[in-house]
Amino acid sequence: MTDAEAALSQAESAARTAIRDRYMHPTAAGTWALRVLTRSASVSAVLHQVALRRQLPRSRIDTAQQVARASSIVSDQQRQHATILSGAARAAEDLQAERARLDAALLVATEEVIGARAELEEIRRVAAELAAVRAALAAADQAAEQQLIGRQAVVAGGQEAWPPVMACPLGLPNGFSSSWGAPRSGGRSHEGVDMFAARGTPVVAAGAGTVRVGRNGLGGLTVNLHDVAGNRYYYAHLDSVGVLDGQAVEAGQILGGAGTSGNAAGTPPHLHWQVHPGGGGPVDPFPLANALCR
Repeated sequence: MTDAEAALSQAESAARTAIRDRYMHPTAAGTWALRVLTRSASVSAVLHQVALRRQLPRSRIDTAQQVARASSIVSDQQRQHATILSGAARAAEDLQAERARLDAALLVATEEVIGARAELEEIRRVAAELAAVRAALAAADQAAEQQLIGRQAVVAGGQEAWPPVMACPLGLPNGFSSSWGAPRSGGRSHEGVDMFAARGTPVVAAGAGTVRVGRNGLGGLTVNLHDVAGNRYYYAHLDSVGVLDGQAVEAGQILGGAGTSGNAAGTPPHLHWQVHPGGGGPVDPFPLANALCR
């Protein structure tokens, strides 16, 4: 008999003894072994079944350990996931706060740009006004140079005495032509020069003297200027008067504004200007006006 056969014989003998013991003293395990033996073809098959039965607890332990390890992995992943979610939430809050800050900064910058544009427009407007004022001053200086002349003026009828400084009786620009003797209503003839300009254009003293303010049906609002040389100048159809009756004035001082008062209603605004040398009768004022205004 070989060693294997001896071992098998011993195993079978031990199995029979165990079966007898279990039969005499039955237990759950013994009952199971007896059932296996009665259904098995050999003792070897019974031994194999017994070995499998003994291995079951070990398999359960291994399975429990695997489940524990898997549970630990899942728990760790859940913690990591919670950490990621928490970090993402904080990042979203930070992003929202930064967006709000940038929006506020953008609003402030936009308001500053709008304010800067408004200031720039105001600067441009003021600059344009200053340029217009400079141009007006330059034109006024030029007009003053043309109006204020320090010489004797020559009129029809010979040499007359005039103030040393004289000015054009109407501000520039103006326009006029010789109309002395032209027919007028009621069989009259024209005894002055009609000087046309925009309504309100300054009417000024031709020389230094004293003024008399009046009103009549033909001339409307009028001013009579008696200069220091004894001459009289008659201003008619004024729109307004800026001096008082009896007031002393200088050459070039504003007396009022050109208009259409009196019988000039319906005509373009103008100044009717007459010249009375030495305070006497009127003479053609065109030569003097031409010398003073052009």
